[in-house]
Order: sequence, then structure tokens, then C-alpha cells
Amino acid sequence: MKIAHVTPYFHPKYYGSHEAFLSKELAARGHEVTLFTSDRMPRWGGARGLSDAELEPGESMWEGVRIVRVPAGPTLSFVPSLPSLPGHLRRGDFDLFLSHEVFSLAAWHTARAARRAKKPFVLVQHGYHGGRRAIFRALFKLEFALFGRGVLRAADRIVSLTEKGADFLDELGAKADQVEVVPTGVDCALFEPEPTGGPFAEGGSPTGAPADGPAPLRVGFIGRIDEGKGVLDLLEAFAQAFPPTGAQPPGGGPLPQLEFAGTGDAQHLLRERATALGLASQVHFRGRIPHSDVPAFLAAQDVLCVPTREVEPFGIVAVEAAAAGIPCLATRIGGLQETVLDGRTGVLLEPGDVGALATSLGRLADEPAWRSELGQAARRRAFDTYDWPRITDRFESLFAAVA
Repeated sequence: MKIAHVTPYFHPKYYGSHEAFLSKELAARGHEVTLFTSDRMPRWGGARGLSDAELEPGESMWEGVRIVRVPAGPTLSFVPSLPSLPGHLRRGDFDLFLSHEVFSLAAWHTARAARRAKKPFVLVQHGYHGGRRAIFRALFKLEFALFGRGVLRAADRIVSLTEKGADFLDELGAKADQVEVVPTGVDCALFEPEPTGGPFAEGGSPTGAPADGPAPLRVGFIGRIDEGKGVLDLLEAFAQAFPPTGAQPPGGGPLPQLEFAGTGDAQHLLRERATALGLASQVHFRGRIPHSDVPAFLAAQDVLCVPTREVEPFGIVAVEAAAAGIPCLATRIGGLQETVLDGRTGVLLEPGDVGALATSLGRLADEPAWRSELGQAARRRAFDTYDWPRITDRFESLFAAVA
């Protein structure tokens, strides 16, 4: 099958993991996949600060997928206008058109191209709200009125990543027989546990257990380091669970460690607060790491924390932690309520509840057997539910049904 896969933003190392892995898996199964995208990265969110230097317009090959970058053109609120995209889509003899987000101009161009070619159009809807700020929600309503409603009507199938997202699509007016819930996936084979002492065990991370007891807890965070992501809540909870005063274990062994992977506006504030709490030697900042380094980062942790106060449409890092066999402490919000099973693969907490987060960290440190039980159950669920081969099977079945 010849598939036109359209997404406004894609970076092979840092951004667009769903689009990347789905395209790669489909190509590996013999489909001819062309991924159309822009020569720009978002100036907001987790992609802010990424250079566009590697994203020049033109064609290239990546993991068996043909990448076609087109000029972004003027940006309308969230998304580039991609004025030359329709011409590129018309020139290809595609069997199926695939795009993302109902409010995206990329999806609008894709829906129109599919209609002209009289071929099926599949939409993947990731989010299920208009954004965390009032201005974003207002822009979403405007965009939906201008062209999103047409995109919704044009779709032969709409994939929602979560049940919550399916409810949102129902509110927008999607027909029930249009919508299918298919979560995003992870390549579970990449997340084999590794011995402690890898690249993310440097710079103060523990390298083994003290002679007289279990190794201290290693806590990780991956994402945008902004206050809305709950990073200050996590630091305060870590300080409560492992008070720095008198915390040095007998014999001078290693202390609990907290590692942040990502960048964001709150990083400077977080560093200052860690110093004020006496935790500077235990809190580490790894910066933004590419997708290829995420398995090694997680392998160096005992638990991943996702303490966000903002709606998380899916929560891919929680699934990656599960694939790595470590439990996730997450807030009971958005898609995390579906990717983390409370008390079975991790722990769900109320947003902003620093005390409960501290208690859970302390229990995970004190009960390694429970921690291991949660991690093993999480890994089994990741392979059973989220492994990319299983997810790709479902997309292939869906494509065959509409084609």
C-alpha cells in the first residue's frame, strides 16, 4: 500500500515519536510510506529550542521511509500553513492518506487531497482539549470552526489514542462508527534493562548498593521542565522523602538520586531550589536527550515520575517506563489514567499532592520487592498492549477496512 503520511512537525531524533515509529513499522512490512512534513520545529512545548538547521526542504530516506520536507509557510496559531503541500500530495499516486489532529492545516490539506484522489483518509487525534491556556482554547475553537469540522467529516476513520479522547471526538460531532481507540506504541525491544553504571550513571548517580543494605532509590523525570509539569512538586516531595540533613548512610554510601531529562523555563528555578534544600549533589540535569537515549536513561532509574498538573493527552513516557520494567508515579489526570494502572503498574496521585508523592517515593525505596512487582507487571502490560508490532497490526487492519 502506498501511504501519504502528513504531519506538520517531525524531527528524527527528538520529536514526533508516534509518526516516526508508525511510519518505520509500516515501511518494514513492505508498505511504501512517504512522510510529508515541514522544515520547521514548534517554538513552544517540548520542542522549543530545537534547531531547524537539519530540516532543510527536500527529500531524504529515514529507516525505509521517504521524508519530504516542504516550506512551513506562515504559522497560524499552532501550525504551519504548508502552502506547497497540496501540490506534493497531488503528484503522488497514493492508496491512503493519513494525518494528525483535527485542528491542523496539515490534516485539512490531506483531507482535500484524499477527496480529490477518491482515496480513504484516516485521521489520528492525539489531544482532547483546546490547550492549557484560555488563548489556546479560543484558537482551537476558531480553527475547528474554520476547517476542523470539515476535516472531521472527511475522515473515513478517526483514531483516538485514549478512551478519553474518543469522548472528546464525540463532543465534536464525530460519528461513533468513525472512531476507533488505538493507543500509541513503544518499541519494547529497545527497553531491555541494562546493568547500572551506563552513561546515565555518571556524575553522581549510584553505581551499586552499599555493603549493608539495598541501593538507594533512583528517581527519573523526562519532559518539559516547566512548573505546569509538576517538577517543583517532585523536588519538594523528594526532599520530604529523603531529608538531606543527616541522610548520609553509614560508611558514606550513595544517596538517593533525582535526574531530570529535558529543558524548560523552570530549570534555573529548580536548580536554585535544589541548592537551597541541600540536594544539589543529588539532583542532576541531563538536558534534552534524543529518543535513542531514552532506554538507557530509564535503565538507570528505579522509578519514573510524571507529576504533571497539566492535562497529558496520552503519557508516552509512562509507557516507556513500563517497557523498561520500572513503575511510574503519575498524577491522576488525562491519558495517564489509562497508561498507568494504579497499584498494579504504578501509582496514581492527585495533581499537586506533594505529601502523597513523598509517601509513595518513600515506600518504593523501603519496599524493593513491591517496586519490582509493579515494574514486572508494567513490562508485561507494555508488551501485551503497547508494543509497536501489535499497534501496527491494528493500523493495518484499519487501513484494509477503509481501503
